Amino acid sequence: MSGAVGCTTLYYSKAFETLTMEALMRICLIFTTMLATLMSFAIQAYAGKFVGFESGGDQSNQARIIGYLARPPGTGPFPAIVVLHGCGGFHQDMLAWADRLRSWGYVALAVDSFGSRGIETACGGFGDQPADAFRALAYLTTQPYVRADHVAVLGFSMGGASVLAALERGSISGLFPDKFRAGVALYPPCSGSTGVMIAPTLD
Repeated sequence: MSGAVGCTTLYYSKAFETLTMEALMRICLIFTTMLATLMSFAIQAYAGKFVGFESGGDQSNQARIIGYLARPPGTGPFPAIVVLHGCGGFHQDMLAWADRLRSWGYVALAVDSFGSRGIETACGGFGDQPADAFRALAYLTTQPYVRADHVAVLGFSMGGASVLAALERGSISGLFPDKFRAGVALYPPCSGSTGVMIAPTLD
């Protein structure tokens, strides 16, 4: 009887050991796959580079603006999009949006209107962002891989309001020779906008 118990115990012990090893192998495989996936996302998330150009705005608020530029592989020329942040400032989501647009076949330039001016947030309003958008447009039109007549502007919240200001008839657009082909304003404050635009606008 004791021998039978011993054999049964040994059998279950070896079965448990085999099961444990199989489970560990599965866990290792899953972990390795997840790690490889995360590494590929990390590589994609920083596929672009940072560039600089002179800001717009009035003389007292001039600065050298930094932007994150992401472009598809190849020589192009490609359509392009200027990306404008909200009143909370330039953050990682702007890089992610630029990379997402890049994956869709656009050159994307996400503009940081705050960093070089020493501003953290400006939820009370920031009037120089539309001019910065036109400076970004001017930068893109000089790049050989960009279709200069196919550049749109996309903005979030405060950036959305800047999109409306940049495309409104009779507004700041008259001060700059280059024009945006279209605009997308995501959840902008629309008060003060006439709604009369010089280019197709989605808001």
